[in-house]
Amino acid sequence: MSDVETRLTYADYLKTADDERYELLDGKLVSSPSPREIHQYCLGRLFLQLGTFVYGRNLGKVYCSPFDVVLSETDVVRPDLLFVSSGRAGIITADNVQGGYASVARQGPV
Repeated sequence: MSDVETRLTYADYLKTADDERYELLDGKLVSSPSPREIHQYCLGRLFLQLGTFVYGRNLGKVYCSPFDVVLSETDVVRPDLLFVSSGRAGIITADNVQGGYASVARQGPV
């Protein structure tokens, strides 16, 4: 008898409730508690500083969570703060940032 563990995919992840903070790591759904006040305060300060720097120099875009970053079919994260350079703007979609396999998959086989 083999121990076969079910690995969830991005399609499964999309079916999760929006009122919870989830990430998909190696096919496992991971729930995170809400951030504490100091975390949110620091995040806001960082977002303002980084945004001012990036947008003032036209370097790219800065995002604050929640915004999915799809690293692979079984790895999806929601970083608190995300920078995408102008040179990598093609990885941004209306639904997420294609940070891994999907950007390669769109280009076809290597």
